[in-house]
Amino acid sequence: MQNKDRIWWRRAATLGGLLFLVAAGLSIVLNHQTGPIALVPHTFRDPARALVVLAVGSMVSLILERYVFRTGLPGLPARQVTVFRFLSRLVLYVAVVLSIVAAFGASVTSVLFGSAFLTVMLGLAGQSMLGNILAGVWLVVFHPFDVGDRIEFMTWQYPVVMPSFPHEVMVPTHSGTVVDVNLMYTTVAFDSGLRYAVPNGILVQAAVANRSRLDRRRLRIRVDVKFAHAPAEVLDGVRERLRRVLPHPLVDSLEVLVGDIGPDTYGLVIHVTHNDRTDDELKSQILAEVAGVLTASAVG
Repeated sequence: MQNKDRIWWRRAATLGGLLFLVAAGLSIVLNHQTGPIALVPHTFRDPARALVVLAVGSMVSLILERYVFRTGLPGLPARQVTVFRFLSRLVLYVAVVLSIVAAFGASVTSVLFGSAFLTVMLGLAGQSMLGNILAGVWLVVFHPFDVGDRIEFMTWQYPVVMPSFPHEVMVPTHSGTVVDVNLMYTTVAFDSGLRYAVPNGILVQAAVANRSRLDRRRLRIRVDVKFAHAPAEVLDGVRERLRRVLPHPLVDSLEVLVGDIGPDTYGLVIHVTHNDRTDDELKSQILAEVAGVLTASAVG
């Protein structure tokens, strides 16, 4: 681990030195008196300087994304890594924009503090692009989740179709692991294996549950059972089988109840409190045991 940390910091120092050389070279190239930009006709000098700044900024961004942001930051928790990545991108893009503005001969101070600039900024605050950037700042400051956290979020922009098989009310949530938080999007690796880029503005408005920050949570399972299976026998059989197969902490929280009664079925409800990150494996195990009890009851 120490060798990996040493290699990473050596690489970071190398990149820092290269970025310093790039900045120094850029200042020399863009010097309108002694630099190569002086060879460009005066009419096209400002656009040429802006193109050089844009090209260099794109190169620096590519280097950071490929060789820094895709590798971990040893010794730093996920929270600080997320803040570092977001602020680095924000500072880089703002610096590129201001440099392009300066390349056209405008005063950076007047741009930043001029009333026209503030008016434009406030006017764009409700628009999509700037709205997502401000939402990204909000996510980084208040960190409802960090990179690597497993989350569930509920939002009206991404509805789901209710299943046709009888179920209780289902919360339309989307779940996955946070991969990255950049200026515009939060990348989430969904349980299906696909990675979705979710706009920051949507996640700010969404109801987010961070499973990685939960110690224990309650799993509720409901099964419709025909009256041909006597409720008392099924309840006792399910309790007995689950107490044999489930770990002791789960047995202490186990509840097997009749939740409701229909015309020809009753609802078997099972509650168990656990600390697993996903519910699917535990749910499958419980349902398999319930199926075994119902099969034995039918045979009997």
